[in-house]
Amino acid sequence: MGVAPRAMTTTTTDLSVPTGFVLLNKPSPFLTMLGPVYAKGMGASMVMGFHVGHHHLNRRGILHGGVVASLADAALGYCLAEPGEGTGGALAMSTASLTVDFIASAGEGDWIEITPEGLRTGSKLAFAQALFHRGDRLIARASAVFAVLGGRI
Repeated sequence: MGVAPRAMTTTTTDLSVPTGFVLLNKPSPFLTMLGPVYAKGMGASMVMGFHVGHHHLNRRGILHGGVVASLADAALGYCLAEPGEGTGGALAMSTASLTVDFIASAGEGDWIEITPEGLRTGSKLAFAQALFHRGDRLIARASAVFAVLGGRI
């Protein structure tokens, strides 16, 4: 028994990318598949964004939670691992824990911005959180712990 998609009153047909966002530089093959994903800034000041595409939807016609979790993991990793100028490469890390709270939905065509924040990076663990917004509306919150592997990649 299928579930009928629900109507989304917030969906827009304007797929323009907000000022300051450019295609994410050197995304992983997985992010390329999920994309296009855009970014503004880098490292601790990075904000990521994307338009919800048809391939991001679940059976109910809304943004799939797995997409949110995947992009949270990526945004948090970029925020913590990406170096500032002249630091010699990204810090090697691996996700140890990822928690996502789903607060509201998003539909096809919606522009979603992901604002990550590094909370602390120690010698063994790093902590971060991210907020997902559709316009002024908070749709998800994520928090993660990363294992610091040492070295730079």
